[in-house]
Amino acid sequence: MPEVSIIIPCYNQGQWLEEAVTSALAQDHGDFEVILINDGSTDPVTRRIFDAIEHPLVRKKTTPNQGLAAARNEGVALAAGRYILPLDSDDRIDPTYARKAAAVLNARSDVGIVYCLAEFFGEESGLWELEDFEFPGILTSPRIFATAMYRRADWEKVGGYRPDMIYGWEDYDFWLSLIATGVRVHRLDEVLFFYRRTQGSMAGLDRTKALYSYRKLFEHHRDLYADNIGVLFESVIDAKPVRDQRRPRAKLEVFIPDREEAYAGRNTREQFYPVGVWARVAILLDGVPDAGIHRLRVDPTDRVAVVDVASIRMLDPANGAVLWDIRTAPGGFDGLVLGHGTLRLPEADGLRLFCSHTDGLFFLPKVDQRVLDRPLILEVWVRQHANLDPVTAVLGRQYEADRAEREHAQLVEARARLEGDVQTLQGEIVKLREHAHQLEQVAMSARTEAGRVQAEFHNLQASLKLTEAEKVRIQGIVEARDAEVSGLNKDIQSLNEQLRVEQENRARLERRLAQVERSPLRRWTSFLRKE
Repeated sequence: MPEVSIIIPCYNQGQWLEEAVTSALAQDHGDFEVILINDGSTDPVTRRIFDAIEHPLVRKKTTPNQGLAAARNEGVALAAGRYILPLDSDDRIDPTYARKAAAVLNARSDVGIVYCLAEFFGEESGLWELEDFEFPGILTSPRIFATAMYRRADWEKVGGYRPDMIYGWEDYDFWLSLIATGVRVHRLDEVLFFYRRTQGSMAGLDRTKALYSYRKLFEHHRDLYADNIGVLFESVIDAKPVRDQRRPRAKLEVFIPDREEAYAGRNTREQFYPVGVWARVAILLDGVPDAGIHRLRVDPTDRVAVVDVASIRMLDPANGAVLWDIRTAPGGFDGLVLGHGTLRLPEADGLRLFCSHTDGLFFLPKVDQRVLDRPLILEVWVRQHANLDPVTAVLGRQYEADRAEREHAQLVEARARLEGDVQTLQGEIVKLREHAHQLEQVAMSARTEAGRVQAEFHNLQASLKLTEAEKVRIQGIVEARDAEVSGLNKDIQSLNEQLRVEQENRARLERRLAQVERSPLRRWTSFLRKE
């Protein structure tokens, strides 16, 4: 049985999977295994790479897509090691990490979590400057990354990772579960973990997702937060001045097709920009597919907004070349898609969009095939007005009025459908009541029949009692008769014995008579009678 199990879940990250597995197999611990979980990957490349990985220390399992928490639980459930070390499929670990972390757990029974310092690699390098672990500070912000070692027994004790952490932080929630059991946390003060930084990684949660995740943390660890409520108030007080001074932001979103030329959420790049000023937004694209088509969406902060776009350029950072440039000149922005709730306003010095209900969307040109194999930069000069002028305000109210009218029509239609559903339900209720009445009648008949059967049962019981008494009386008569028969049999035996004696006596007399008949005296007597 291995001492350490390294768990690597994977979902559509096959381009980095081999690198992660190689770093896991390079451990100098000497007693470990690697568990790979394919969490229902849809990418053919990922599936092919996953299936091709074969090694004596590697065990694999493919499951339907359930999310990262469930995938990690699948891996731990399959693991045979005493200690568990999770590793994401796009990250790496130092060859000494498993050995050094396991040594701490072996030496200190009070320690339940061992982590280390970490560095970024990929599109960004440098030390990952996480806040030092301390309790109760971890209740307000995660301070331990997912790739930390713990005991499998502790995983069983707390019930594993919770699948309802759907927006991430499943590791954060899991660490709080372990900490609540009283285990201590130890950090190895050397860089043993390497986190791949890409566009969109560590982007954080938006407000809605963050509120959901914090709410789940509180639900799962209610006592832990209640006992340390003071630290929550301190964090609110400390953060309030910063929040009050923060300027509103909007964002640009770039959609990149995958190899099947389909647009998926994982291929989205986001970049925020300030509201009220011109801003240069540079979005790093780590790879342009052969399809070469990108969609750029302007996503305002408010439902009703006015956005100016001066230019959209694709740059090659390797040599500073401009691959294409869309500006406000005639013919520019021909790839703009104006949907319902988006209006192109006349403006002499540039493109001006009025956005209400939907966002402005651009289809971007292809790039030269020769640069598809290296990162590119999408540069956008954009400005969103902080305040709407009277004209756009009127337009905005008109769009909002139209939207309200559409929503009203939808509500009327929905109400009509509901009324129809209510009528249908009322009919069903009438049928159910009739059926209930029939069932009540059947029940009454059943109760009557049950009374009759019970009366018959009582009669049978009474008859049975009489029968038992008669049986006893007859048994007495039979026993008396048996006694009489026994006496008669004895008399018969006595008579038979007397008869036997009489027969024996008769036989003796007959023998005696025969002897007499043969005697001389009998002959002489007979002679005299003749004379």
